[in-house]
Amino acid sequence: MADESTNEVIRLEVEMDLVPDWSNALEAIGRRYGEAMELGVEGEKLIVRIEVVAERKRELMAAIRHTWDRFVTHRKATGRW
Repeated sequence: MADESTNEVIRLEVEMDLVPDWSNALEAIGRRYGEAMELGVEGEKLIVRIEVVAERKRELMAAIRHTWDRFVTHRKATGRW
């Protein structure tokens, strides 16, 4: 990841039962709003780290919230929640 002092790294944990659906969505969001992104595994979770400049953090978090709400609604509607 870049070494910019004005950037922040957002660390998100994804339960393995939500991979690849939710992790793919987070990856797409990270590529759109972030400066850099890393994926890794810690124990039973996928870790997504998105580096974002301060000016775009609000947009990034709003996109994650919006996409999560849609994701949950869809999973509940299809009986996968």
